[in-house]
Amino acid sequence: MEEKYEKERRFLPIDNAASIRIERSETGIKIIGYAAKFERMSHSLGAFREVIKPGFFSRALEQQGDIFALFNHDDNYVLGERNAGTLRITEDSIGLRYEIEAPNTGTINDLVISPIERGEIKGSSFGFSVSNDGYEWDQSGQEMTRVLLDSGCSRLYDVGPVTFPAYPDTDAAVRSLEKHIENQRAIAEMERKREIWDKINNKIDALRSK
Repeated sequence: MEEKYEKERRFLPIDNAASIRIERSETGIKIIGYAAKFERMSHSLGAFREVIKPGFFSRALEQQGDIFALFNHDDNYVLGERNAGTLRITEDSIGLRYEIEAPNTGTINDLVISPIERGEIKGSSFGFSVSNDGYEWDQSGQEMTRVLLDSGCSRLYDVGPVTFPAYPDTDAAVRSLEKHIENQRAIAEMERKREIWDKINNKIDALRSK
């Protein structure tokens, strides 16, 4: 049975993003940008921050064909699709790069193409799921950091430009953080009980040896 993972969304902050650009040619219009960057600490996601390791998307890119390019994650505004050959998406040394052959329609031109060219739309985003072993929590800094590991992306749903790259969907990650904290507490409680029993057993052994 295929495992089910919760869908999450992340937005690449404008100040951390390679600019989205439009490339016009005789064959059409392309939207080119990055949906994610590797080894960059995210802005605060509330209770934690996040870092994406190189190769995080590799499993999804190898196993999937049906990845969409959407505007604002809205499936009413399909910009491209990998199986159709209108979306090319790769991992390079920087991050998750996309190249979209945009539809030649007045709606897409007015809502997406022209605002990008005018510098009004600058952010990118991606929708994804993480496998149960696809991340780990790092407690070494002042804030908890969720580290997204190599091959940890179980599914990549969509990538594309967004108008407001400021509201990450972190519910699933928060739940995993809560579970991690709960597990850490359970481990600490087990260690405490083990120490108590060790002390009791040591006293019993001491009494028996007299």
